[in-house]
Amino acid sequence: MTKYFLILFSITCVHGCIPSTRSCPTVIKEINNEDITIQWLNNTGLNSQKNDIIIAKTKKLVDTICIADNIVDISFYNGILGECNIIVIGFLGTPHRNTQQTEIKNKTFDYQILADKNYLEVIYMNERKIIHGGIIDKESSTWHNFDEQKERYTPTLDDVRYTEKILTDSIVYIKRKEPAHSDFITKNLNRYLRQYVGFINKNGDKIIWINFLYKNDRFINTAYLNDAVITVNDGGEYYWSIKVNITKNKLYDIAVNGEA
Repeated sequence: MTKYFLILFSITCVHGCIPSTRSCPTVIKEINNEDITIQWLNNTGLNSQKNDIIIAKTKKLVDTICIADNIVDISFYNGILGECNIIVIGFLGTPHRNTQQTEIKNKTFDYQILADKNYLEVIYMNERKIIHGGIIDKESSTWHNFDEQKERYTPTLDDVRYTEKILTDSIVYIKRKEPAHSDFITKNLNRYLRQYVGFINKNGDKIIWINFLYKNDRFINTAYLNDAVITVNDGGEYYWSIKVNITKNKLYDIAVNGEA
């Protein structure tokens, strides 16, 4: 009996020293609605590439929505009056898995699923930031008149990245022009959604007007940030705009919404 016990003990010890090639999923983010839970999981094993998984859970069922390696966020959009149920999954570009484009479901249970591709990577001074913003096409309506505009143009990704660099370098302009709001704006700059509208002024300079919207997962459908300019009345420093002259590297015409 003692002999068999020692053999079993030895096998158990050896087995326990062998590292597992799989690991339990890590919950990166979880969001909840009344009848559903959405989880963003990382299921990377020791010998595998990154595999992020989005699942939907009710009390009785689990549904896999997508597997991708460039997910950046998950959120609900319920409309201003809560009249619709939509799950929004954010991606840095087109959804892909191991360099190959991948599909996501368009519905789970009673919820519509939307892919939000309005994210871009900015690397400046060795710091990596993910900006959440939509580029407005030159043919789309802006509901804004720019007096100095000669013609509209659609900003490129490089234009937007350069715009963000100028914004970071010239933050003192915001502090000087909007002292009452600058502390909140500058501390929360990365929490604003962006919409980028490009135009050429009468001097031939490239101008990008940025519409800033404080991120609220429930009330702004971020999947459509690049469709049309979102206009909000009042709201103070939660909603503001600024123009960036990317030809002359300067900010001007900051405008902060009034208070209700």
